[in-house]
Amino acid sequence: MRTPKRAVEGCALLLKTLRELVILARSLWGARGVGNYAPHHKESNRPENDENIVLFHGNIVYTLERPGKSPMDSLPNVLYSLIMSTYHILLVEDSEPLRKVLAEKLRENGLDVIEAASGEEGLKLALERRPDLILTDLVMYPMDGIEMATRIRQSDSWGSQAKIVALTNQNSAEEESRINAAGFDAYLVKAETGLDEVVKNARQIIENRSKK
Repeated sequence: MRTPKRAVEGCALLLKTLRELVILARSLWGARGVGNYAPHHKESNRPENDENIVLFHGNIVYTLERPGKSPMDSLPNVLYSLIMSTYHILLVEDSEPLRKVLAEKLRENGLDVIEAASGEEGLKLALERRPDLILTDLVMYPMDGIEMATRIRQSDSWGSQAKIVALTNQNSAEEESRINAAGFDAYLVKAETGLDEVVKNARQIIENRSKK
C-alpha cells in the first residue's frame, strides 16, 4: 500500500521542525555534548548507588541526571541524539583500522554511519543512499577521493549540493587547491585533527545544513 504524498511531506516537515527545535533548545539551555555517553551497556554494570535515569538507544547509553535537575535539563540531549541518528554519514576510507575507529566514534555520538572501503564503493553507496554528509579519504586506488567527489558532483542535482569533506594526510597550498577544484565543502588534515574534532565538524556541517 502506497503512502499518500501529502502524509509523507507532513512527516518530513514535522521531523525538520523537531530538529530545529532541539538545536534551538541546546543553544538556549547549554546542553552538554550529544547525550552523556556511559561506558556500560547492561543494567548489571551500573553502580549500586547510581540514582540516574538511563535510556538505551541502539548501542548507546544516555544518562539523565535525576537529583536536583529539571527533566528539561537533560531532555534536549536525548532528543537531539535520537534526531541526529536519523542523519546518515557515508565514511569512505580504505584503511580498515582507521575506518572502524572513526565509524565507532561517530556512532557513539549518535550518528548513523555507512562504511565504504574504496572510492568505487563510496560512489555507489553515495548515489544509492544519498547521505547527509560524506567523509572521504583522498588517497585510494584505483578511484581516489578526488575522482569520487567529482563524479558525485556531476551525477545530478543532489550530487551537486551534497556535503563532502575530505580527510587528507597533507596540509599544503597545492593539496588545498586540488580539494577546492574538486568541489569539497571542507577538508580535515588527519595528523592535525583528533577523532573528537572530526565528530564536532561533522555535527556542525549537518546542523548548518538542517537550518537551511
